[in-house]
Amino acid sequence: MKKKIKTIHVFTDYKHINISERFQGDYFDNTLLAIIPKNKELKKESAIMQFQDSKKEIREVTDICKRFNLVVLYDLESIKIRIALNMPSNIKIAWRFFGHELYDKEKSLYLSKMTKSTLKSNNLLWYLKCFKSKRCIINAYKQIISKHFKNKETSSFNTALKRIDFFLGLSELEYEYLNSKFLFLPEFVKVPIYPVNAQEKLPPLETKTTGNTPIVIIGNSKAIYNNHIDIIEQIEKKKQKNKYSFVFFFNYGLEKYYTKKIRQITKGKDYYILLENLMSISEFNGYYKKASALVLNTYRQMAMANIFVAIKSGVKVYLNKKNLTYKWLTNLGFNIYSIQDFFYDIENNNIALNQQTANNNLEVMKKLSLNYSISDFQKKLYDKII
Repeated sequence: MKKKIKTIHVFTDYKHINISERFQGDYFDNTLLAIIPKNKELKKESAIMQFQDSKKEIREVTDICKRFNLVVLYDLESIKIRIALNMPSNIKIAWRFFGHELYDKEKSLYLSKMTKSTLKSNNLLWYLKCFKSKRCIINAYKQIISKHFKNKETSSFNTALKRIDFFLGLSELEYEYLNSKFLFLPEFVKVPIYPVNAQEKLPPLETKTTGNTPIVIIGNSKAIYNNHIDIIEQIEKKKQKNKYSFVFFFNYGLEKYYTKKIRQITKGKDYYILLENLMSISEFNGYYKKASALVLNTYRQMAMANIFVAIKSGVKVYLNKKNLTYKWLTNLGFNIYSIQDFFYDIENNNIALNQQTANNNLEVMKKLSLNYSISDFQKKLYDKII
């Protein structure tokens, strides 16, 4: 029997811990470790090593990681950059890519004109307030200091990338695109898609439309990359808009001027619903079983769990053609629709998938799960490390 690789998984957000399930099997001996902000309580969870974000405890986490053969970092923010830079060369490091780590470096490329215009309005208001305020100089000083630390963090990030051995991502197409821009990404190792078994069946599709107001999910979070405003503007032009419930997942992300703007333009219109409370996994999956469509107006990869749960639930998925994910999924054989299709479908009551198309999408998922399973992924990474 093969010797398992002693592996530690490092998280800074509890909700991502289930991603580590792709390492459960015959190849890795797994330990889970979570680092959380000082102001949050540790969970009563004995299966997870838990630490708070302080210099002392981060040093302790780093020492613990040195006892393992493989360190898997979920996301690559400042804490995990420090961990990577302090690992001895004999320890392998895998980075589970989330997206923002690279896309944030050229944010303007992935924002729509309307989103950028909203940000410009906010910047103008800030400057007007600043000149009226005695705190103007203090705020300007804070921005200069912030920029200084950001430059230092970018330098550390680039150094960390050279230290990391493996880039764990879903799409080789996306990896090639990012590597052409950054030129120094670690070796790509493909992660299996959202797991689905051969016996999986679709929920009854008629429940999504018959006798109910069709539910359309807009975006996956408060993140500005969702470019919600473009979608809202077009919905407002449609005569049929009152026949739908447009649901925004507003239970994850930071509250900023952008999110306040979304609240302002949807307020008082009962066909818009902003979901504020965090959902359990079962609640999250249950929502997709009721929904007819998912609309993601993102120009970059994100919300992959939402997309795969949607497909698995017979939901019609609309993506922006500027997003490489649209090309990647359609190339794999999925029936994915464009944002332009969405605006047309609202008016023509064509917002849900028919049974044949929904079945096709589920069958593609099953085929992909079979052709590249969790076990295949583990063996591939195991062989590279050994």
